[in-house]
Amino acid sequence: MFDLTAPLSRKDAAVIASRALTVYFLAWLVSELVSLLPEIYSVHYFTGLVSHGGTSYDSYLRSQHIQFLCSHIIRAALAFLAAGWTYRCGAGVIRFLFPDTEEQRR
Repeated sequence: MFDLTAPLSRKDAAVIASRALTVYFLAWLVSELVSLLPEIYSVHYFTGLVSHGGTSYDSYLRSQHIQFLCSHIIRAALAFLAAGWTYRCGAGVIRFLFPDTEEQRR
């Protein structure tokens, strides 16, 4: 089985920490994806109002919701990329989570 008395290595700690970060980024991604549906509906709704002779305020709300939709898409893409980066747990992630001290560099 596992030797529970052995100290945790730097690589093992990095894997555990990177997996925890991956779960966080995936939860963030799901949150952004859930928020996309109301924004898509809002953009569709205000586009319909503007196309049928809506007021300038309807046009403003349409552009506002398009900006919100774009920001949700960008944040979802960033969360997806961050989750992929942390899941791989490469050398860059290990250096990010556990930077080398001056003594280790020598």
